[in-house]
Formats: sequence, C-alpha cells, structure tokens
Amino acid sequence: MSSRGQSSDPVVDFLSELAVGVVTCRLYSVEHPRALRARRRIAERCEELLGAAVELPEISSAAVIDLTVVDDEVFLGERTVTREGEEMALLVRSLHRHRVDQVSLEGGVSREEIGEFVGFLAGPPLSSPPRLPHIRIRRPVVVQEVSEEGGEAEIGDLDLEQRLHVVSSLVEAVVAGTPPPMTLLYGMVQQLDERLQRTSNPLRHMAELTDRRGWVVIHAHNTAVLSLALAVLFLDDPSSRHDLGVAAILHDVGKFGLPQEIIDQDLALSGLEWELNYDHPRIGLERLLAIPRVPQVAQIVAFDHHLTQRGGYPTLPEPRAPHPAAALVAVAEAVDIMATVRLPRERIDREEIASTLRAGAGGAFEPTFATAMAALWEIVQ
Repeated sequence: MSSRGQSSDPVVDFLSELAVGVVTCRLYSVEHPRALRARRRIAERCEELLGAAVELPEISSAAVIDLTVVDDEVFLGERTVTREGEEMALLVRSLHRHRVDQVSLEGGVSREEIGEFVGFLAGPPLSSPPRLPHIRIRRPVVVQEVSEEGGEAEIGDLDLEQRLHVVSSLVEAVVAGTPPPMTLLYGMVQQLDERLQRTSNPLRHMAELTDRRGWVVIHAHNTAVLSLALAVLFLDDPSSRHDLGVAAILHDVGKFGLPQEIIDQDLALSGLEWELNYDHPRIGLERLLAIPRVPQVAQIVAFDHHLTQRGGYPTLPEPRAPHPAAALVAVAEAVDIMATVRLPRERIDREEIASTLRAGAGGAFEPTFATAMAALWEIVQ
C-alpha cells in the first residue's frame, strides 16, 4: 500500500505517483532508497489502474493506458486530468523536457520497465527514448507520407524543405497569436544538432534565398544552423545547445509579420547596415514573454542580439555587453546576411566574409565567436 495518501480515483493516484516519482529520481540517484520506493509505488498504481481497466472508460478495452500531452494539457484517453492534481504540472514539464507527446503502458508491463521509464523521464534529454516491450514512448510525428502498403509511415529525419516548413508554421502561429509548435521546433533543432556534429561542412545545411517573401523564414533557419555550428564547439551540454538553437530561430521574432515593403527595404541594403527596425528587440522580448515553454535564453537573445561591445541597440540606461548566447547568435546572424544576401548578389567571396568577421572582432562582434566563425568559413569548401 502506498505511503502517500490515495484518492478514490486510480487515474489521479497513478499520475500523481508518476509525477512525484520522476522528481524524486531526479533529485536523488535512481537507485537511492527514496527513488526505489517511489518507483515501487508507481508500479503499484500502474498495476491497480490496469487491473481496473474493465471499469474505467479512460482505459482501452485492450488494457492500455494512453497518456497524451497537448501543449500544457495532459489527457488519459479522452479525459483531461491537468487540473485534477497539483502534481500534473510536474508531469507535463517532464514530458515536455523530453519532447514526449504520448505514452502507452500495456498490460503485462514489468516493474523493471516502469523503473527504466521513470529513469528516462528523470534523466537528461536523450536523442531517442528507450524501447520497452510494454511501454511505447512517442515523440511527435513531424511529417507523414503514404507507404507502399497504403498506410502512413513516419519520416525520421527532416530535409531542408521540411525544416523550413516547421519554421514557417512557427512564424504563422506567432503572427496569429496562437501557440507555436515548440515541441516540433525542439525536435527539428535536435536533429540539426546531431547532423552538425557529424559533418565537416555545416554550411551545406543552409537554405538559399530564392524569394524575398521567404526571407524571415530563411534567415531564422540559417541563423540557427550557424549558431548550432558554433555551439557544437563551445557547449558540451545537448540541452543547452538545443535551447540556443531555438533561441536562434526566434531571435528576430519581433520582425515576424512585418509588411513586405519593410522586408524589401532591409534586403535592399548591404552588409551590417541593413537593420532598420530598431524596435524589434523589445517587441520580440514582449512576444516571447507571452509564449509558454520558450526557453529563457530565447527571451535574452531576442532582446540582446543587437547589443555590441560598443553599444548597439536598444539603448539602455546603463550600457552593458550582450549576453554570451546573444553575442554568439549575433555572429551567426551577420554571417547569414552576408552569405545569403550579399554573397550571391554582390559576388563577395568567402575570404571577404572571414575578413569582415576578423575585422569586427572586439567591436561589432564578440572576438572568440567571430574568430571561430571566420575559421569555420575559411576551412569548409
């Protein structure tokens, strides 16, 4: 019998034990006596819930517990249980942290499987969830295609066009004031991060500017690619890199929805003089403060990415240097402007891009990041 107080609802009992157990295992090692007791209680509540399947409409006739997260709501079957226990918010955060949107626990699940599942949720984010015989852990299906058998098959890796579609969906959601696809965005960034660690030429993952109307999306995508290429050199923690990648995509969120004539004016300029909308860092920060599940570093980057060692904007009461994450993204953004807009139009070469970075090191650009980006640009072919 659980040492925690039980309600008369086995659904709430199970989910509460799961949420608290995950936090307990995160605070202690998974083999700590407190964590072991928490895992045992979760297994007991799971067994009770599956045993009551015939009496509960939330459980399928095949004795399967289907847990689904949609934004900040958690469902068991078709029943929303988000507000039925104070621990539910903890559970939602744990699932979001691992970009999990659905979990199915089948009859016959062992206590060892429960322990491995809880350890997964309590541990650092992994590139893929564990494969367990009776627990199906699913991440969002990003793109679907029709298989040869006529059914739907998941595409594991996003190509360039699909990545741009994800960013375009993000822009549309922000402009419309609807919740953006943050889980999808994190999945895309994670894939990019993994690819950039395996390639000697990260620039091949960038998109070309073929239509001015697509500049906001292209620039957000390419800035993320270049930011992650630098982050691989400076950040060992995958979660920090993923947060930075999301921040890079959102750095110009204050420009989302600008009239096309303003974008055209920006694109008509060259080099580092092209920024016209001096208010977009403040607008970007305000937008991100209103969006759930945005990493704090994204808010910082949106506000700080035009601050420089010499000042920049927005004008502050007390001048200061930009946050290091914003300084990194600023280098990536400048390179994308040079590479995507100037290089094909003005026929500048790669050596000129590297030279501009080195000349601006310590002034327009943070010197460590500028030097690293210049070296990267000189090395790749």
